[in-house]
Amino acid sequence: PQEGPMVTIHGIDIDEKQMDFNDSVVVRKMKLRYKGFQSFSHLPHNLKVPYEYNSVSFEFGAKGEMDNESILYSYRLKGLKNEWSKPSKETNAKFNFLPGGKYVFEVRCTDRFQVWGAPQIYSFTVLHPFWEMWWFRILISAAISAVVYFLFKQKLRKVRKLAVERETAQRKLTEAEYQGQKNLLQEK
Repeated sequence: PQEGPMVTIHGIDIDEKQMDFNDSVVVRKMKLRYKGFQSFSHLPHNLKVPYEYNSVSFEFGAKGEMDNESILYSYRLKGLKNEWSKPSKETNAKFNFLPGGKYVFEVRCTDRFQVWGAPQIYSFTVLHPFWEMWWFRILISAAISAVVYFLFKQKLRKVRKLAVERETAQRKLTEAEYQGQKNLLQEK
């Protein structure tokens, strides 16, 4: 069987900025994390992108010298959509506002003989926003519990104070009635 053309990923843009992962200033500023570079590639291995930079695009093209006019590309982003895109001459794929999670970008190309080459695969992660993190949910639950507890204690304090005031008023009323009856009996 005839093998189709090979495709390569030339670059990754994050939030519409073409990334140079060797630029440590930009990498630090954007809080990108990765573990070295993939073999035979300038793409970072195990890339983790903060949620605030969750728009990612890929630039790709056919390897080698080919009749680029007859090359068609198709891609998909597993974790978002599992279906391949409609084949086109477009050499970039853009994904905006990705939710936190793990993704696998795959791109492949076909030639005029309509033989698909093996896909180029790239995995990356968009980190979840802080409000989706377990520690934040526990913190919010604890804060809500503390507020409910405080309000309950306040209400309980008011009820007890009201009960003491009622009891004091009842005692004074009872004493006044007793005094009034005692005075009435003494007058007779």
